[in-house]
Amino acid sequence: KHRPTVLMGSFALTALAFFIIWFVKSKLQTGKVSFLGLLCVASMTTYALNPAENYYSYGIAYSSFLHNWGSWSFFIPGFSYPNQNHFPESPFMWGASYIWFNIAFALVFFWLWKRLDRRYPGMGLAAKIGVLLVAMFITDVIVESIAIRLTQTYGYIGAIQKWSLFGGHWYQFPYYIAAITSLFWFGVTSLMYYRDDKGLSWAERGADKLAVGEGARTCVRFLAITGAMWAITIGTYFILVQWLYTDGDPSPADTPEHLLNTHVLCGEAVGYPCPGPGVPIPRRN
Repeated sequence: KHRPTVLMGSFALTALAFFIIWFVKSKLQTGKVSFLGLLCVASMTTYALNPAENYYSYGIAYSSFLHNWGSWSFFIPGFSYPNQNHFPESPFMWGASYIWFNIAFALVFFWLWKRLDRRYPGMGLAAKIGVLLVAMFITDVIVESIAIRLTQTYGYIGAIQKWSLFGGHWYQFPYYIAAITSLFWFGVTSLMYYRDDKGLSWAERGADKLAVGEGARTCVRFLAITGAMWAITIGTYFILVQWLYTDGDPSPADTPEHLLNTHVLCGEAVGYPCPGPGVPIPRRN
């Protein structure tokens, strides 16, 4: 009964802890915002894209037991799948994950990349990237398949079942989501890895040469990192998942109603069927 509240609280507190360590602590100790602090806030801005997973079709479902106010789907330009303004978007749950899932995991892979450099100095870049991508893929399969089953707070209801772990059940996890997430994590990890001797990532390169004050320079760095995060998030994740959801299978028969929410999102109550092969994809018009 109280699981959703406990989960939201733990997600939010974890995100707050990372924010304090990376942003607030650095600012208080040095008077400057650290790279991780800027990256943390930049990642938070990309949460605005979160409902865009269902941009064209209803592929991912969130629990309506989580505290939410619907979603801002229809404020996203071109968003076409109807009734997604009722999608149960929970900022305290999913907004928080844009810190701990997006950045904290990338930090672990950054450490692994550095470890490979020290342990295997003769290993080529392509081989290191391959090792990282495999590690990212395995990590996401394990973390998400466990999280879906244990928390019951979300599910990939529009997944292609033959390409999914536990395909045909509400807790199915698409392998291609793990592959796409690996590309996303690698993009974020590259921001951490490819930094110069001044600590500037490939997105901020040259900010130290600007003839402006430290505050203005920090703002420029933040905008550059934010632009990079949006490009990585859209280019490696959202474009791909939207395309794959348009060819998904029907939602599994055992999907609980608090995930499907057929009274407001799709089904007989709203006048069109939930997605599946041969089912025309409805539009807001």
